[in-house]
Amino acid sequence: MTQTNPTLRYHQYSLPGALVSDPSNAETESIFSPFVAQRLTLTVGGAPDPLVVDELFTIQFPLPYGGTATVQYQATNGQTLAQVAAGIALVWNTAFPQAAALYSAASALAVVTIVAKSAGTSIPALQFTASGDNGHTIVVAQSVAASSTTLRLGLLYVYATTNISQEVGPAISKTPRRAWQAAPPTIASTLANLRGVVGREVNSFTLPADFSVGGFDVYPAGHIAPGYLVGEVVAVVDPNSPGVMDIGSDVFWVIAAGAYTTPGAVASAANGGNTIQLNNVSPVRARVTRREETIRMGSGNQSQSVRLVTLKMNQRN
Repeated sequence: MTQTNPTLRYHQYSLPGALVSDPSNAETESIFSPFVAQRLTLTVGGAPDPLVVDELFTIQFPLPYGGTATVQYQATNGQTLAQVAAGIALVWNTAFPQAAALYSAASALAVVTIVAKSAGTSIPALQFTASGDNGHTIVVAQSVAASSTTLRLGLLYVYATTNISQEVGPAISKTPRRAWQAAPPTIASTLANLRGVVGREVNSFTLPADFSVGGFDVYPAGHIAPGYLVGEVVAVVDPNSPGVMDIGSDVFWVIAAGAYTTPGAVASAANGGNTIQLNNVSPVRARVTRREETIRMGSGNQSQSVRLVTLKMNQRN
């Protein structure tokens, strides 16, 4: 079945990641997509060291939403450059809220290190201007580039790490634990690594009901999301899955690209080591409870579509 322009289809529980069964019978955990925050260094240099006169140090950079953030530190005669760096870090965190909202600052020797507080913050070093007003310099350089991934709704995920120190909090309400880093499977994934389905949180998820992978129907990096371990949930079917999945169909978890293109999706047939069967093990990890359907929005070359199937997940901790 194909549903076209399903503007109200969410009320029919047929969007990727939607929970179909009674929430009281489901088991959920909180997950998030890990990211690497941008890190820059601000190296205070020049002579003399220590200072022989008072000097005002100024750092400016553009704000993502327009305007300019300014951080200023008034250094005094006799301070070393290491003390100047410590002073810059202190006022950055405490006296300049626009800068502190985007980056946290710390110092070591004559170097200030600033770390982005969001996966989406990445300002090029060349856009910073920084110096003292009496000949000293501040060289700004990026030491770690920002990078991130997203969690696509309706895909079956694994933990990105099992290091408990990588947990974050708080979790989504009513989940019995804090949030774990989650990621799509890889060719190294095993049945034991399978966790659940990236779910659609009704109360907090407000992205458009568009099914493209390039930014819609995904949780951005750092966003806390529900992972459904037990219950009936709508999962994504790989575009190349043969036939139509229905009650009684085999369920293969795609862990790597091959005949299939979407790691984390499910398919109706095996593809060697690129898939793991979920319905022939004891206990059964997933089985089909409703015939597959295709949801399509738009028309022509502007349309987006996704194949979906309802699975009964059984991934009890």
